[in-house]
Amino acid sequence: MIEKIQSARVRLGRRQERLMDRMADLRGQGLARPTRYGVAALMVALGLGARELIGPAELGLQFVTFFPAVALSAVFCGFWPGMLATALAALLATWRYQPPYGAFPFAFDGATVLANLAFFLDELVVCGAIQAMHNHFRNLRRASARLAEQRNQLHAIVEGTSDPIFLRDRDGRYLHSNRAHLALSGKRLDQVIGRDAFAVFPPARARAIHASDSAAAG
Repeated sequence: MIEKIQSARVRLGRRQERLMDRMADLRGQGLARPTRYGVAALMVALGLGARELIGPAELGLQFVTFFPAVALSAVFCGFWPGMLATALAALLATWRYQPPYGAFPFAFDGATVLANLAFFLDELVVCGAIQAMHNHFRNLRRASARLAEQRNQLHAIVEGTSDPIFLRDRDGRYLHSNRAHLALSGKRLDQVIGRDAFAVFPPARARAIHASDSAAAG
């Protein structure tokens, strides 16, 4: 059972690392800033093309294809390119799909202003949430790297010392045994993990270990 739990933890850790790598790669870290803004503009252009395929301007639905365009811009390019996509999308939607169609209405129109404001606020929340997700995974990746480095350092210290070092659970089963401790038992690591002292050491030594543990426990 102990081996299965440890194996499951290792698999979960590896999956988490792969997920963090994918999330870190999504944002186009290798792209220059002008390129990221260019990609965001391209996303908006694709959104405009998709909206044109849906139907005529009089149909309305002015933002229906711009929502995913902005979200994808934020995912692949970052917060500010996503906000640029929001501004471009609002301008295009107002110009193409609000009366008078194909021109900017210079007269104040409350419905147009409210529609654009709602779109802007919605995309601000979306871009902010996506950026927060990127920040979370970036910080998690850094913390995981620091933890792995500390784990490697601790492992080197534990395995490099000549003193026997081991770790046991509350039931006395060994969770870890360094080289010096394995040398005392004369067994391999897989023959020690998950077993107690009576399964690892000769009876006399196992009884002595058990007595020492009982005395330490009070």
